Amino acid sequence: NIWQNTALCYKSLLSILLVGGTNMDYNDCVELVQRQDARNIFKACDVNLSFMPQPLQMFYALYNPIDVEIVLADLTSISLCPVSGLKEIQYEYPIDKNAFVFATKEGDAIYHMPNGIFTCAHGSSVIKHEKIADSFDSFIEKIVKEIRKW
Repeated sequence: NIWQNTALCYKSLLSILLVGGTNMDYNDCVELVQRQDARNIFKACDVNLSFMPQPLQMFYALYNPIDVEIVLADLTSISLCPVSGLKEIQYEYPIDKNAFVFATKEGDAIYHMPNGIFTCAHGSSVIKHEKIADSFDSFIEKIVKEIRKW
């Protein structure tokens, strides 16, 4: 039912705001990513986001990355996982019980942990967490700085 989905989305937004959401304006990043490739699609979500870490909830509530691949200046690419695929991708990349995978870079997981955003080599027998940002917001800022300008 569309009304139930809308209510869930508003409930998620309200809980984010009451808990103390971010001051980050994600719109600039989204516009930049869409200018890079018009096929990059973001849409507001219509599901309860309580299953994901709080720092990611505002972004996903407002800008669920339906189909998004971001090319960086070094010609590598980051694929952001849509809400519909987040639960499944956790099983594809079993990293750590505290890790929440939300993206990949050239097939390697990008994930949130309580102390930052990390990546590690996919398929490695020993997981070596490589910190790439102090927070989800700083990860988004990093994308803005490193995105390939055509």
